[in-house]
Amino acid sequence: MTNFLPYAVSNLVRHIPRYAEFDGACCVTMLLRLRKKVITAPEITPVPQHAYTPRLYLTPLRSPWRHCLVIGLLLLLCTALSLPTLAVPPPEEEVTITAIEGGGYQIVAATYRARIGADGNLHSLQVNGVEFLDDRITGSAGASFFVTNPVTLSTMTLQDNTITATDGVFTVRYEFYDGFINLVLRQASANGAAYAAVCSPLVAYVEHTETGDVATTPADYDWADVVVAVPTGEYIELQGGSRIWGRALGRQIWERSDIAPSKEYTLTVIPGRSAPRSPGLAQLVTLAADVNAQNSLVPAGRPVELQVRFENNANQAVQGQLTVHVASSTGTVLLHDRKPLACDPHQSAVEQWTLTPTAPDFYTVSCTMDLGSGQRRVETTFGYDADAIRPPVVTPIDFAAYWQRAVAEAQSADVKLIRLEDRAYSTNTVTVYRLGLEFGESVTCFGWLAVPKFPGRYPLLFVLPSDRVRTLSPYAALANYGLVVASIEPTGQPVDGQLEPLIERAHANLHDPQSCGLRTITVRYLAAMHALAQLPSVDANRIAVTGVGFGGAMAFILAALDVRVQAAAPDVPNYCCIAWGQGMPDWPYRSLLGEQPEAALATLRYFDVANFAEHITCPVLVSAGARDTYSRPANIYGVMNRLPGPRIMKLYPGGHEGGGAKHWEVKLQWLGQVLGGPSPLLPGAGTAAP
Repeated sequence: MTNFLPYAVSNLVRHIPRYAEFDGACCVTMLLRLRKKVITAPEITPVPQHAYTPRLYLTPLRSPWRHCLVIGLLLLLCTALSLPTLAVPPPEEEVTITAIEGGGYQIVAATYRARIGADGNLHSLQVNGVEFLDDRITGSAGASFFVTNPVTLSTMTLQDNTITATDGVFTVRYEFYDGFINLVLRQASANGAAYAAVCSPLVAYVEHTETGDVATTPADYDWADVVVAVPTGEYIELQGGSRIWGRALGRQIWERSDIAPSKEYTLTVIPGRSAPRSPGLAQLVTLAADVNAQNSLVPAGRPVELQVRFENNANQAVQGQLTVHVASSTGTVLLHDRKPLACDPHQSAVEQWTLTPTAPDFYTVSCTMDLGSGQRRVETTFGYDADAIRPPVVTPIDFAAYWQRAVAEAQSADVKLIRLEDRAYSTNTVTVYRLGLEFGESVTCFGWLAVPKFPGRYPLLFVLPSDRVRTLSPYAALANYGLVVASIEPTGQPVDGQLEPLIERAHANLHDPQSCGLRTITVRYLAAMHALAQLPSVDANRIAVTGVGFGGAMAFILAALDVRVQAAAPDVPNYCCIAWGQGMPDWPYRSLLGEQPEAALATLRYFDVANFAEHITCPVLVSAGARDTYSRPANIYGVMNRLPGPRIMKLYPGGHEGGGAKHWEVKLQWLGQVLGGPSPLLPGAGTAAP
C-alpha cells in the first residue's frame, strides 16, 4: 500500500484541473483523471491499446477554499508518510529478448513466446504452448517476405524491444510488446512483394473480424483482418493483411499482398486465449444478397437483379431451405420464395431472381437459410426510383402560428451567455471555452465553444447533440477548419461526464404540443443560436447547423426557422415523414406514443421535418444509411424531394451510423465551399417562421 501512494497521489495532483464557475449559476465539477500507463511507440501504427480513463467526480465545489483544501490534504498525506518525492515508478520490463546460439533471437512475453531464426524470419509463435506457425512445410519460413521462396534477412540488429532484419532490399522491423507484436514491412525492389504467415496444422478455424464470419481451415477469402484459432481456445488476431488462402496447400495462409516499393506497411499480431471453440454449422456458412444497384439505388424502369450466394465453409456437405422475402418500407410484398439448397464442403451455391418494383420506395431483402440445427440470415436494402419518393404528410392546421409563437418566444428570451476558457482543451490554434447560457432564472444550459485564435469573423457551426448522446465534446479539431464551433446541451445537464439521453427529456409531455420537451428544446436552440451570433468572432450571416439523428432533425428545423442559417448538414435525421410506414412492426415512433397515442402523434406532426421542407432554402447536405431502421432512408428521401433549394444526398451502405468519419470529410469540404473562410463582414440578424 505504501508503495502505491506516491503513484496515486502524484496522479491526483497532476490531474486536478482549474475549477470553473459560471457566475454562481452552476455547480463546479472537479475532474480527477487517473490514466493507466500503456507502452506505446510513436512510429507504430496501429497500436492496439485497451487503456481506460476512470474519472472521479467531486461536485459541487463552489469555493476555491475547498479546491485548496483538497490539494492541501493530499500534500499533508505525503508529508505524514515521509514520501521524499511524488515520482511515478517506471513500468517494469515485460518482454525479454535473448540471442540464440547460431543466430536468431528468442522472445518471451507474458502472453506468447516467439523465435526469429538466423534468416531473420519469424519461425515460431506460441500461445500457451500452442504453435501457430509452420516453418516445416516446403516453401515456408513461418512468417516472411516471399518472392519465389522465403526471403533471407540475415543482417539483424537489436535495440530495446525492437529487432530489425534486412538484406538491404527487404526489411522487417519486429516490435515486441507484452500483449502484441508489430511487424513493420518495407521493400525497395522495383516489383511488388508479398508477406505471408503460414499457420500450423493445429489452427482449425479462421474468423473474419469485420463480419464475424467463421470458416474451417484452410479457407480462401479476401479477408484482411482475421483471428486464427485452435479448438482449445488459443488464438492470434492478425491485422493489416489482404487475404487468406491455402486450400490447395492444406495450410491456412494469411497474406499481405502487393507491398509497394519504398512504403511502410504495419501488420499487428495480437495473441490471446479464450474459451474452447467449437463453431456450429450455422457459424460455418455465409449468406450474401446483392442487387444490381450502384450505391444501393436502382433507377426507374430498370429491373432489379437479385443474387443470393451461399458459402459452405465447413468440412461437411450442407442441405437446407432458403427463404427470400422482399418488401417495401410500407410492407408491400414484392417477392416471397422458398426452395431447397444443397452445397458441398468449401463450395458455394447461387440463386437469382428478377424483380420489378411497382412504386418508388426502399425495399428490404431478407434471406434465411434453415439448416435444421440453426439458421443463417442476411438482409440488404435497395432504393427504387428514390428521387420520386414523396409520401403524403399531415400538416397541423395551426402549424405556421405555432412556430411563429415559438420564434417570438426565442427572440424575446433573456439569455446571458458566459464563457470561461478551458486551457486543458485549448491548443496553439484554437481557444476552447466552457459555455453557460442562463435562460432567465429558470435554467442554465451548458456547452462548449471552440474559436480559431487568428483574427477575423468566422462562420458559426452549431453542432446539435443526437438523441442518445452520452457525452458532449468540445469539437476543438473542427475549429481548425476555420469555423467557430458551438454545441449546447439544451436540458440543463452538465457536460462533464455522462448525460441522460436527450431523447428521454425531448419526449416529455408529448401529448401536449405547448409544453412538450421538443418545443422547449427548439426554443432554447433558437435563443442560443441568436446569442452565439452576437460573439465578435462570429459572422452572423454565415451560420451552419449539423447533427445526428435527433440533432439532424433539429438542424432541419432551425434552418427553416432562422434565415441566418446558410447551410444545413443533417445526418441520418429523425422525424422525417413520421407517419409513413406506421403500419409496420418496426415503425420507430411507436414506443413514444405512450397512453395517449393520438395526442402524441398529433404533437409529433409539428416536428415532422417534411412540414418544414418548403421553408428550407439554404444549401443542404444530408447523409443516410441504406439499412437504417430508425432514420429510414425512404423517409429521408421523402423530405429531400420536397426541398426547394440546392441539396445533396449521400447514401451509405450501413445503418444509423451513416457515413461516420468518412462523411465528416465530405461535410467539411462542403461547408468550406458553401460558407467560405474568415471574413470582415459585420454580423446581421433576422428570423422568420413558416
